[in-house]
Amino acid sequence: MAEKVKVVVNINHQEYTVVSTEREEYIKKIARIVDEDIKEILSHNNKLSNTMGAVLAAFNMTDKYYKKTEKLDEMKENVLEPLKELEAVKSKLREYEMKEEKIKENFEEKEKTIKEENDEIIETLTLENSNMKKEIEQLTREVENLDKKNKKHENALEIKENDLANNQKVINDLQDKIFEHHMEIMQTKKQLDESLKRLDNK
Repeated sequence: MAEKVKVVVNINHQEYTVVSTEREEYIKKIARIVDEDIKEILSHNNKLSNTMGAVLAAFNMTDKYYKKTEKLDEMKENVLEPLKELEAVKSKLREYEMKEEKIKENFEEKEKTIKEENDEIIETLTLENSNMKKEIEQLTREVENLDKKNKKHENALEIKENDLANNQKVINDLQDKIFEHHMEIMQTKKQLDESLKRLDNK
């Protein structure tokens, strides 16, 4: 709590002791303003008593104070209105930021789900592709084996001319089987190409 001081001031040739927590310079400045106002009022009308001069000075000061208070209130109102608008804009901005954050979260969640689904599809297609390669390799080995057998039969055909009719039947059967295997291989290759195209498109 501020310490109180006693200050002697002179107002309209009369001394007054003022007790206040304000600075001495401030108190003397206020007293000087009051003194000047009273003396100015009395100088314009010598019929007024000191008391009436003091009352009129107080009236004038109160009038000035009231008008300044009104002006201050008006200024406050002019300042508060933009502040209210600013607060409304801030509130709207926070609302948009929350919506943006929610949209971002939904997007990231959907993006994660799509990625997981794509990873599963790629993994499945990769496994299918690997299995198809194994089947093709197996079919290729079978074809090679059939080709070897065919060559053996052809060699046997040259050696056994007397068994031409029987061997010819065997050869025809083998050629039918080779054709079937070739057709299976072509079908398998076609399926593989389609699978690879689908994989590339994904």
